Amino acid sequence: MSTSNPSHQPLEAEQILAVANGDRLAFSDVYDRCANPVFALAMAMLRNKTEAEDLLQEVMVKVWTKASSYNAKNGSPLTWIMAMTRNGAIDRIRKGKRGPTIENSLMEEENLKSEQNDGLQSLQMNETRHLVRRSLLQLPSEQRQALELAYFSGLTHSEIAVNLNIPVGTIKARIRRGMQKLHGELQSIL
Repeated sequence: MSTSNPSHQPLEAEQILAVANGDRLAFSDVYDRCANPVFALAMAMLRNKTEAEDLLQEVMVKVWTKASSYNAKNGSPLTWIMAMTRNGAIDRIRKGKRGPTIENSLMEEENLKSEQNDGLQSLQMNETRHLVRRSLLQLPSEQRQALELAYFSGLTHSEIAVNLNIPVGTIKARIRRGMQKLHGELQSIL
C-alpha cells in the first residue's frame, strides 16, 4: 500500500480522458488533486467563501461534463481547470456577484476565520494559498503584475494593455510565461 499523497503527483491528460469516458474514480482523483488550487484561486479573486465554494462546484461540474473538450496541445489539465476557474470568477465579478469593497472583504475574512473549524482542510487551504503567493512573488515583476491584474482584479487582456499602456500581445505573452512558471513551480510542490 502506497503512502504517497496523490494530490502531490501531477495531473495527467489520461485522467481527463478517463473522466471524459465517464470514469468516476478518475474524476474523484482529479477533484482531490485540483480542489485546493481551484478554491484558492476562487477565494483570491472573489474574496467570498460562499462564492468560492460555489465556483469550485461549478468548475468541477464542468470538468465532469466537458472533459472531452480538453486539448493537451493547449496546456496541462491543471492549466485547463485553472483557466475555467479564472473565467468563472471573472464572469461572477462582472455580474456583480461579489462586493469588492474593503468592508465586505474584512467582514468575509472575519467570517472565514470563524468558520474554519475542520482543521485539516483549513490547514491545506492556507498552505495552498501560501504556496501560490510565494510562487507569485518569485515571478518577474512584469509577469506578476499582469497575472495579478488578470486573475485577481478580473481584467481582460485588452483592459490590462490599456491600463499599462502596453500592447495586448505583450500582455498575453507575460501572462503565458508567468502561468508556465507558476505551473512548473506549483506542479512540483502541490
